[in-house]
Amino acid sequence: MISLRLWNTHDEFYETVPRSAANGWSGTREVIGYIPWYFDIPSPHFDREWKFLFDPTGFAGTYGPTTAERRSPRFNFTAPHACLWNGPSWPFATPQTLVALANLLNGPPQSVIGPREYRDVLADYVRAQHLQIANGKIIPWVDEDLDPDTGQWIARTILEREKTTAGESRALLQSFRLRRSDHYGIGRRTPCYREFTYDSPACDESVAMVCPR
Repeated sequence: MISLRLWNTHDEFYETVPRSAANGWSGTREVIGYIPWYFDIPSPHFDREWKFLFDPTGFAGTYGPTTAERRSPRFNFTAPHACLWNGPSWPFATPQTLVALANLLNGPPQSVIGPREYRDVLADYVRAQHLQIANGKIIPWVDEDLDPDTGQWIARTILEREKTTAGESRALLQSFRLRRSDHYGIGRRTPCYREFTYDSPACDESVAMVCPR
């Protein structure tokens, strides 16, 4: 069923089938398309899919395979979220690809990809798991998604930026002082006010805001 339903003959790849496409595919190759080999499902007929792993316009990345092909028009499309599957490399996905590739290499002989490529992906995976901290020291580190070309941890960078922005907003709010008691106030409660608490996931503390009823 997997090979019959998920294999896109035109793209030569196992692809996602959107709910809205009863008889079609997403049209974008994604690294999860290697998962069938994780379970030793494909026959040698499908081995040609692996030619895209090191393709510069495919999944090739210095710090691990991209999650979506670079040639896709939706590669790295802009979205207001820190954890994206549209191009960044994911330490969660790379080991799945490595296991799938190991199963391929331990199976029937093929000429699409070899042990050297396996070692290269493994080396990229190891190279990615580091972080340079404020004092310049590089420490072992694994996070969510990272830039496949620079090794920068994407989600971490975005959340740190949001924390800084939230901290600046909090400082601005705290600096505001009530000028007219019947209008606006910050950080205090009187009978004519109600208090709202904004809990930012990027902050350690809540921001108390008092507004008119």
